Amino acid sequence: MDFKKNYKPIFQIVFILGLSVFFSSASCDPEPKSPDSKTIHYVINNTTEDIVLTILPTRFAMSDSVFSIQKGDTILVRRGGFSSSSTYSHSFDGVFFYGFSEEVDINACVYSKDSIVLKTWNRFYTDSTQKQFFKESDWKKKEYEKEEGMIYKYHEYTFTINQEDI
Repeated sequence: MDFKKNYKPIFQIVFILGLSVFFSSASCDPEPKSPDSKTIHYVINNTTEDIVLTILPTRFAMSDSVFSIQKGDTILVRRGGFSSSSTYSHSFDGVFFYGFSEEVDINACVYSKDSIVLKTWNRFYTDSTQKQFFKESDWKKKEYEKEEGMIYKYHEYTFTINQEDI
């Protein structure tokens, strides 16, 4: 019995299947675009007390979703990059909603340092008469370009929590 002769057709079939799987998967996955835009989200505590802000659920680690903010301080809550030509990113909400479907609810809660809930903002709450954490028009936006090996377009958002908000 000739070993090469008996297994040659099997080897050829396996080789052809392997090539077809490799080329079909490579052609279906587009090359990710390098980010040319960056988004930064800041929160200012303009209240008379120290507060804790939580943004949950999140795709980030739990420790990246709980922020202690002393009165008068400004903190960074999210930073991200995206390609301006991507249809999946938006400079404001891409950082908060990335990785979630449209149905996933997200809450931002403000607590006193004694763990008392002072305010909750819900992603789907639509009352336009009150300030909303997830409404872009309630954030101050600043856009600028910066050279960092390449030119990035920055989208900087700042949300101020005032005493009357809580």
